[in-house]
Amino acid sequence: MPNAPFGDCKSAELQLLNRVQSIGGLVAIDKRTQLICACSANIHAFTGRRPEELLGRSWNSLFRTDQVSSLFKPQRAPGLHVAQILESELNGQAMLVANHSLNNTTLVEIEPADAESQHYEFADRVVYLEALGGTDTAEDAARLRMQKIAGISHYDGVMLYRFMPDWHGEVLAESLAPGLPPRYGRCPRAEF
Repeated sequence: MPNAPFGDCKSAELQLLNRVQSIGGLVAIDKRTQLICACSANIHAFTGRRPEELLGRSWNSLFRTDQVSSLFKPQRAPGLHVAQILESELNGQAMLVANHSLNNTTLVEIEPADAESQHYEFADRVVYLEALGGTDTAEDAARLRMQKIAGISHYDGVMLYRFMPDWHGEVLAESLAPGLPPRYGRCPRAEF
């Protein structure tokens, strides 16, 4: 497979991948044929299948559609190179399954869900920043920020408040748990 993101499969030494990242496995799917074209030597530990059982087989012999979502996105789709990560079951085990595409290859990375999640957190930040960059208005960006802060802090209500010179103010954006009253718009200082 020439022009793969990791070089030519014949010379890329993917059989050594388990020495580079022993906590996870890698599967490469050719987007044109939708066949598994490469995998790490340690893939059996995560899928229950040996490389020779996977190579040349269809992606759906191993994965569900939601586990390889970037496989079906058009070549120039925004965010195609950013890993889509989900916690999923594979071979009866809880796994983090990350997939992203580059050129004509979809890469699927698999690691136990209880493994260190630094890559997961990094990918989450990249996805957030891309979403933030895709907002059209300051209000949309503020709303997205409040949702992110609420998700991180686990507070029931998060708001972005702008103080006026008279110490009254305005709630520019908010993220509220169900049942909390909205305060969007002007809000007198007495409420705080």
